[in-house]
Amino acid sequence: MIPDVKFKNYYLQFIYSAKTDIVKYKNELEEIVINKEELYNYIDNNKQLLIEAYNINLDDYKTEWINKEYNTSELLYNKVIKLFSVANEDDNKFIIVQLIKYCNTLRQEYKYNKFIELANKRSTILSSKYRAIINAYYAKVHKCILEGKGYKFGYGIGTYYIKYKKFSNRHRSTVTVLDYSATAARKKELLAQGIKLYDENEAAWYKFRNIPYDGVDYRVFKNKEGEYLIRFKDSKMIKDKFLQYEHTEYLANKYRGMSYKQIADTVCNTIEDIYNLQLDIRYKLNILLYKYPEKCLNFMRYD
Repeated sequence: MIPDVKFKNYYLQFIYSAKTDIVKYKNELEEIVINKEELYNYIDNNKQLLIEAYNINLDDYKTEWINKEYNTSELLYNKVIKLFSVANEDDNKFIIVQLIKYCNTLRQEYKYNKFIELANKRSTILSSKYRAIINAYYAKVHKCILEGKGYKFGYGIGTYYIKYKKFSNRHRSTVTVLDYSATAARKKELLAQGIKLYDENEAAWYKFRNIPYDGVDYRVFKNKEGEYLIRFKDSKMIKDKFLQYEHTEYLANKYRGMSYKQIADTVCNTIEDIYNLQLDIRYKLNILLYKYPEKCLNFMRYD
């Protein structure tokens, strides 16, 4: 798919978003801390009531009460939430409610501190690391698709998948197409023999002047019974059932000049190697079907 936004723009937006989140989380945290202190002071004035009415000594809860910090075991919260469910209309139930609120503010404080910590890490990620993360993410997406599953993108884009479609024309069950691999091999062979290759424009020039043309057509054709469609379905962005998009081919520099069969034979020892190639999904599909022909069953859909 041809992107509307370049990698650099995505990266800068990612860093900006992280820094914006830090400010937002810190503002949220300030309000949580203020609320926590108000609740703490209120409950502290009623500590004796908790002992007498519910046998709760807050000083026994060092993390939550003495240190005013969240306890991942939530000992105090689990204690008071049980009391809340059985207290009914107890005249002293108000203090249990406030204690539950206090425990919730401890949880919120802990959560937002984690948010800030993660946002700080995001804001310092180098572009090389960000690119590695993006590559790893899309390698996982490609693996999902090549295993015959669908990947559902958010924002109503739709579900991305591959489907094999067999030609079903009454008059023909195959279509003649150019065999790129065989054509490349044939072209290389003729050039090595010093044979002049066919050129369409040059041939037309000779034909117009009734001059014999000695260029040899190096193209090799093959018959196809069907085709593999890579598409989106159930898109909410358009009225049609399927979302059409413009496809672009991506080939990492280290693979330039290599056919998909050469890549498969020299790089791909396992199926995981195919999933992790720095290639677009069409290249990976061709390599997968070349190395593991039986995987064509992944894309036979009868819906």
